[in-house]
Amino acid sequence: MKKGKEKFARSGAFRISRTKRQIKTWAATAAMFALAVIMLIPIYYIVVSTFKTAQEVTFYPLAFPLEWHFERYITAWKDMHYPRALLNTLLISVPSVCLSTLFSAAASYAIVRCPNRVNRMIYAMFIAGMLIPGNVSLIALYKLMQTLHLNNRLSGLVVLGCNGVSLMSIFMMRNFLSSSVTTEIENAADVDGCGLLRKFFVIVLPLLRPVLTTNMILSLVGVWNDYMSPALFLQDRTKYTLMLEVYQNVGQFSTDWLTMFNMLVLGIAPLTLFFLLLQKQIMTGVAAGAVKG
Repeated sequence: MKKGKEKFARSGAFRISRTKRQIKTWAATAAMFALAVIMLIPIYYIVVSTFKTAQEVTFYPLAFPLEWHFERYITAWKDMHYPRALLNTLLISVPSVCLSTLFSAAASYAIVRCPNRVNRMIYAMFIAGMLIPGNVSLIALYKLMQTLHLNNRLSGLVVLGCNGVSLMSIFMMRNFLSSSVTTEIENAADVDGCGLLRKFFVIVLPLLRPVLTTNMILSLVGVWNDYMSPALFLQDRTKYTLMLEVYQNVGQFSTDWLTMFNMLVLGIAPLTLFFLLLQKQIMTGVAAGAVKG
């Protein structure tokens, strides 16, 4: 009889504990859902406003449009010179992200695998560079770009894009290499006569795939949404990026906000499509990069 009471008490305590866990799970799910809705409200407002009239946007900001208007998308497409601006953005973003990721991985590998005094000093300089605001060096950077004849060139922005995202990439890759990538495979490759470059490209880079994915995502977002560098170093409108074309809609005395909403949607649409198509691979890479092996 006593054993039966104890078994019943344990089962009751287990049910109470399971109920508490379910309540906590439901509460966390509800909180995350509410947070997601709050974060989606600005995106919903911008997208819905692209199909409304000015009166509907003013008096019914969150309501669906009574009539769907698509003509402003055609106007925005033409005013932005969208195909040309998209091509310019891709010509800057893709090489910047690829080269920055490759150079960051190579620098991080050298710093971790050759921990001498010079490399430690170089790494300290990289870390110190992260503490300096980018706006402080704009004048010196402009003079340097002018001296190198890189002003008003897409290749100049590729160089700037590599420099702007490499510091954080080196910091993250260095920590990942130190904690999660062992040297046993590299030592075996040395015994088999594998050269340094082949070892780096064939062995090290595949092992760095999780953190490479994370850094490429962060780099792509930063370069794609960059406005300051193209505005400062590009003067020819035939070389303008999407963000610069969006800003062309802002006048000194008046701004067509409705058309700007359409331009913003067109500007972020390719990046959004990229994330939607590759979200599984992106989330896998981010999650793997967050786990310390």
